[in-house]
Amino acid sequence: MKTGQKPEEVVIDTQVVTDKGVKTMSMEELADFQRDLDAEKERTAKHLGLKVVTEAPKSLSTTEVKLTITQALEQYQLLSDTIDHLMVDGEHYGKSFPGDKKKCLLKPGADVLCVAFHLVAEYTIDERNYDWNHREYRVDCVIKSKDTGAVVAHGVGTCTTLESKYRYRNESQKCPVCGNAAIIKGKEEWGGGWLCYKKKGGCGLKFPDGDQSIEGQKVGKIENPDIADAWNTVLKIGKKRAYVDGTIAATGASPKFSQDADDGGGMNPPPPQQNNQGNQGGQSSPPAHQQNQQDQGTGRNQGGTVMGNPNADQSFAKSFYESLVSTLENAAHSDVLNQVADDILRNKDKLLPEQIEELRSLSDLRWSEFKESNKPFV
Repeated sequence: MKTGQKPEEVVIDTQVVTDKGVKTMSMEELADFQRDLDAEKERTAKHLGLKVVTEAPKSLSTTEVKLTITQALEQYQLLSDTIDHLMVDGEHYGKSFPGDKKKCLLKPGADVLCVAFHLVAEYTIDERNYDWNHREYRVDCVIKSKDTGAVVAHGVGTCTTLESKYRYRNESQKCPVCGNAAIIKGKEEWGGGWLCYKKKGGCGLKFPDGDQSIEGQKVGKIENPDIADAWNTVLKIGKKRAYVDGTIAATGASPKFSQDADDGGGMNPPPPQQNNQGNQGGQSSPPAHQQNQQDQGTGRNQGGTVMGNPNADQSFAKSFYESLVSTLENAAHSDVLNQVADDILRNKDKLLPEQIEELRSLSDLRWSEFKESNKPFV
């Protein structure tokens, strides 16, 4: 185009699909059509009592995008500062599941994060009842800004009395006189029978074989007869799970924390099945290479020192240790001792060193008893 020459007028037509078919419109006609359409929307909305928003979504400018990134960086810096300066390992967070490098966020830690980020929690609880008095709670936790009331995140959590740690109890034989769970099998050379073992807090009384006050007791993994006692516990655990879930989502803390390892999370091994007669709990015989070590008198314990973990979780270690002690003291066959030795090896990182040493001593004692009584090594 030459300088000073008037540019040619460009006319753009648009095809629009209407209720009467496809119609070709100029830009002016299209603008009129859009105005008529908007007016019709407003009349319909007014008739229905609705509000029509005709303003198009606003695109973020470069400055606004930079501001958003800055705000995100500030939030992550607040998260790091809160963890570094206000939270304590073992109090606000702890060990997670085996193999998880992150920490498990505990409820006190979630409380600290909510205070730091000005967040509050609201709950909706769905209670469901099942046969045999079992109950389940499903909890929805809404995390809101304390300043604006805006919803920041949602967390969900469930807990039920059908979870094994609430549904079952690991019942041990109790002394019918003192009531303590201190009954062990007496040595054959000392008359056999049953002994209320003083070292376990018992009274020292002996009971003959066949005494139904001992042998008639249900032991091992049994249904909890007082399941209603756990209702309040599972409600609180369900709320805690939802609260921690929502807090992690609201604060962007998932790279730092996992959750629920503190209330079991499937980590606890099932309590041993016990039987007063024969093999306990249907435990299988050990492999041949383990049987070959039994002639040494102390079975698997002669394979070397098994070190424990000085930082093992105290509550889990105590429960697991007591379960193994009960199994050792009530063992009726040598294969049970081998099974306990395998359990110790597999879970050595979850036990304290002194607990492993005590288990080794008790296991050596039981192996000696088997050898002295000339019982066959199964």
